[in-house]
Amino acid sequence: MAGILRTERVDVPDRVLGRRGLGGAAKGTARAVAEALFTTRDGPPPADRLDWLVDDLDDFVAQSGPRAGRVFGLCLFAISFLGPLLAFRLVPFRWLSLSTRTRALERMERSPFALALFGAKALLCIVYYEHPDAAATIGFDGTCLTGEHSHPAGNSNGHGNGPASTTGTTTGGPSAPRASSALSPPPASRGAFSEGQ
Repeated sequence: MAGILRTERVDVPDRVLGRRGLGGAAKGTARAVAEALFTTRDGPPPADRLDWLVDDLDDFVAQSGPRAGRVFGLCLFAISFLGPLLAFRLVPFRWLSLSTRTRALERMERSPFALALFGAKALLCIVYYEHPDAAATIGFDGTCLTGEHSHPAGNSNGHGNGPASTTGTTTGGPSAPRASSALSPPPASRGAFSEGQ
């Protein structure tokens, strides 16, 4: 068992320490996309959560290496260039109103350029749902989904849903969406991409 658990640091050959992450325009575009993507019926995410997202995303991209940074940068560039065109506007994407950005992203998702949007959306979702408040909106409470820990509001299956197990092991599925569904906003969302997901 001890041989399976590794504690040493794994070096990523493409990683460059001290590398700059996102430039100012890319940060503005990432924030504008995230605000449209994570808006719910209650409104957009709090400004401090978007600030946190942009800072953490900047660090993530800097640590990911030049190839990953270029790919993400190209995705943001495509959104910043094509988004306004799809909204029939001639201003930078980040200057569009929230509702116009949402419509532009929905149009882009149905266009031949959807892959660029998917790339940005995937990374934004990964980083966004690391924030404890955002994770709570999709039902993640910080505990492992193995059923080994008791859930504060739960049945003995460790998840608070499904039939209770007499052995204390997991019998029902978790109530939070799986990782693949983290690519779309929570079900109550009315932001971009909420229909048909």
